[in-house]
Amino acid sequence: MKKYLNFAGMIGVLCVVFMLSACGGSGRTDAEYEGKYISVSGEAIGMTLTGEDISGFGLELKSGGKGTMTVNGESDTIKWTNDDKNITVKISGTDIVGAIGQDTITFDNMLNMGMKLTFAKEGSEAAKLENTLPESDKRMLGIWQSHTVTDVLGDPIEGFSGDELKMEFAADHTAKVTFKGKDLGSHKWSLVGDWGSLDGDELNINWDITDNGIDVNYSTDDDYFVFGCTKQS
Repeated sequence: MKKYLNFAGMIGVLCVVFMLSACGGSGRTDAEYEGKYISVSGEAIGMTLTGEDISGFGLELKSGGKGTMTVNGESDTIKWTNDDKNITVKISGTDIVGAIGQDTITFDNMLNMGMKLTFAKEGSEAAKLENTLPESDKRMLGIWQSHTVTDVLGDPIEGFSGDELKMEFAADHTAKVTFKGKDLGSHKWSLVGDWGSLDGDELNINWDITDNGIDVNYSTDDDYFVFGCTKQS
């Protein structure tokens, strides 16, 4: 009788363990998270990373807790599980934990690379560029038109009315620049806090975000302009 009770008790314990693992344990692989994910935004040393900066990263969660992860263009097999808050990915013997969002997974320190990286499920609203930007970057989107201009000393510039510069910022971190009606092409833009700049060998443009808009410093080999710009509605 005593052996029977011990056996029955052990069975009871095993049943409890089974139920716990089936109802919220760390070994779940819920089908709702299966699919391909693309890297949509990142951050490193205070700088926002998008486009080509993070294009070498990808993630695919397959059924049964299997999948692949791409890092800097190199793919490797993974195993994954989920709980109610996180996705845990095991790759090359290393566990990385990503926070679950609305069709997104965000890793705060991607493989100890010092980079925060967000993946969004392909085809979802979260994968649209305009929905993945930090709020500071979203503020830049649209057309900015200059209305004042001074030289480096703050003095008016003869022959300038102030409306010579126009910049149109897009969600893919490119900006179209027009100066005195001339198209200066499309250039990559980035922000670090309230300071931004364009990436271009032929252009030297940077700006500071202010309460009234942006103050743009535009210099050439011969001139230096400070434009006050506001966003067009």
